[in-house]
Amino acid sequence: MTILRPRANCAAGRSPRRIRAKSTITVPGAGSPAPLLEVVKGKVPKGMKVTKKAGVLTISGTPKVTSLGRRTLTLTVTNATGSVTRMLTIVVKRA
Repeated sequence: MTILRPRANCAAGRSPRRIRAKSTITVPGAGSPAPLLEVVKGKVPKGMKVTKKAGVLTISGTPKVTSLGRRTLTLTVTNATGSVTRMLTIVVKRA
């Protein structure tokens, strides 16, 4: 069971974790049965939301100007075989 590398659809080809405008960061998990991913520590930038489905966690939206800076989230993926924890850092920069 693993947390795979985050994929992102970010404005202007920015790095997946550096965002300035409407963005989507998709964090897939791998394992059988399909794992559940969740944010267990930290908060996503204001204006963004977390959506969870079996095997995938998505962070999407347009960050508010008041959310400028670095946010570190702790993600956990869990299924019947156990759990794994990883960190994800999101940097919100001025457009």
